[in-house]
Amino acid sequence: MLGQNIWKAFPGLVGTGFEQKYRQVAQEGIALSFNEYYAPLKAYFKGHVHPSGDGIVVFLSDVTEQRSLDLELRKVEERYRLAARSTTEGVWDRDMLTDQIYYSARWQEIVGLPAVDFIGTSADWENRVHPKDLLLGQQAQREMEEQNTLEFRTEYRMRHEDRGWIWVRNEGIIIRDQENRPTRKVGSMKEITSEKSIEPLTGLPNRASSVEQIDHRMEMPSKEQATFAVIVVGLDVFNRINDSFGRASGDAILIEIARRLDSTIQKDPLSIAGRITGDEFVVLLGRIAGVDDAITYANLLQHVLSTPIEHQHQFLTISASIGIAMGDEGYHSAETMLEDAEVAMHQAKRAGKAQCILFGAHMRERTRRRVELETDLRGAFQRNEFILHYQPKVLLETGKLVGFEALVRWQHPVKGMISPAEFIPYAEETGLIIDIGRWTLRNAIRQAKVWRDSGLVAPDVTMAVNLSTKQFERPGLIAEIAKKLAEEDFPADCLTLEVTESALMDNIAGAKKSLDGLRSLGVHLDLDDFGTGYSSLSYLNRLPFDSLKIDQSFVHELTDSQESKAIAQSILQLGRTLNMTVIAEGIETAEQSLLLMQVGCLYGQGYLFSKPLDAEGIRELLTASPGMGLQSHLLLPNDLPEMPFTTEK
Repeated sequence: MLGQNIWKAFPGLVGTGFEQKYRQVAQEGIALSFNEYYAPLKAYFKGHVHPSGDGIVVFLSDVTEQRSLDLELRKVEERYRLAARSTTEGVWDRDMLTDQIYYSARWQEIVGLPAVDFIGTSADWENRVHPKDLLLGQQAQREMEEQNTLEFRTEYRMRHEDRGWIWVRNEGIIIRDQENRPTRKVGSMKEITSEKSIEPLTGLPNRASSVEQIDHRMEMPSKEQATFAVIVVGLDVFNRINDSFGRASGDAILIEIARRLDSTIQKDPLSIAGRITGDEFVVLLGRIAGVDDAITYANLLQHVLSTPIEHQHQFLTISASIGIAMGDEGYHSAETMLEDAEVAMHQAKRAGKAQCILFGAHMRERTRRRVELETDLRGAFQRNEFILHYQPKVLLETGKLVGFEALVRWQHPVKGMISPAEFIPYAEETGLIIDIGRWTLRNAIRQAKVWRDSGLVAPDVTMAVNLSTKQFERPGLIAEIAKKLAEEDFPADCLTLEVTESALMDNIAGAKKSLDGLRSLGVHLDLDDFGTGYSSLSYLNRLPFDSLKIDQSFVHELTDSQESKAIAQSILQLGRTLNMTVIAEGIETAEQSLLLMQVGCLYGQGYLFSKPLDAEGIRELLTASPGMGLQSHLLLPNDLPEMPFTTEK
């Protein structure tokens, strides 16, 4: 722009302070330097104007960016001048060339040292930083120094003289020389332990903080140790409270449970109560004489937690499963100890809930086997280790075949046949159940079609496949099943899908939508294991099931338990009321079959008719049973003595 007319090049300068300075130079013959904002470009210029011969020379340079940096630096410096007067933050100032650091009295106090100003080095700081945080912190500092960073903020753990590890937040500025090299760092430090360590809903320590406290207890000198215990408390079927009353109510219950837990350890400074996940809590008993004290405390917890909680004009009773790990078992890792207590807690849940179990080495072996089994399970598909067995369903009065239930089996190359009861829970937890379910559905439909096309079974014989909870909740299930039916050219009304009550309860509205969608395909829907779960009529009459299946646990006790007889009869009456077929599972004796028929049960399955068989076994069975019936495998009603069925009213 050399030689150009300034007013033509920058017309927006007319009427500004720049024009005044220009005229002053012209009139007085002096040189002036100044800064001016140029609105059309939204920029700041540094200007220099001086006389030259018959004219005036103007030098303009854009200083917008530098001005912004200067303003930001002044703002930050003012912020830290205010922080120096703070009573909650400790101030520090480091000379990057000498590594000398000024630590304020408040900084010293935060880490448990005498409250006096102190001049030290970065070693005084780094020796207090948690080993797991130190390397990451040093790397972050180097990156900030190498970049054009002005401000920084980091959070990490530091060792307090008396309280173990505390969390701090460190904020500061980096001051640089003209060549952008860091020369000073100035900042403040604030303790944020409660903010980082406290679970916000209950106000209890979170999992990470609880682990640190356990670790701190493990590191105590032996002369201070009696022994200690880690106790994990898992609330039983807590999801039912959320489902019935809503999440806000569930949160209120958790807050009350937390209050009760905390009240039991208030008098012991070495003990803490924490929340480790949604409905699981942990208690560190910091000073006990031995395992008997831990068990006594666990029994006390059962009593404290089972006291009814008043909520929305109702009294709710909460039970808990409890796992215990003892500190005198040679643990070297707080995380391992907590995990062992969790294993024991889950074992207590499997034992029937509201139980207390002490962790033992055999549980670790069970956990090892579980991990091993899960690893093998992931490769089972590639190795073609899954097979299907089929159990016939019959008309009880005649033994006529009406359908099959497809049951997946795992033929492990080393461990042999592994029970579904053992591997299905692992498959559910790992998500592999989705692939297993797809494989089962595809192969069961194909096998049923082979039997239909060959004339081995009647055209109306059905094939039942179990849907896992994860399958049932998976988006796209309806489209997936419709696609399989179309690919195999299999009639929808010959496919039955069995769903357990537990798959429905987390989201009844969503379950109804899924079931309605499946029903629209034309498939049959059975409610499996009825009577063992929630069995709520409030949902049952809204869901489009065709059949209820009486769980085998009731069938097995029919001849010995009046209660089981009454339950079976009630289920049959319920089925008639809701226009649903009732199917009995696990029929093993002719007497059980007769009793079921006498109260109106039409259909059943069980070892009395046939155990689950592979495809070849079914072919041989049906070939030996003319007329598509299994009459030769049962004793019909008129072959048995009269056995009146009674129930207590």
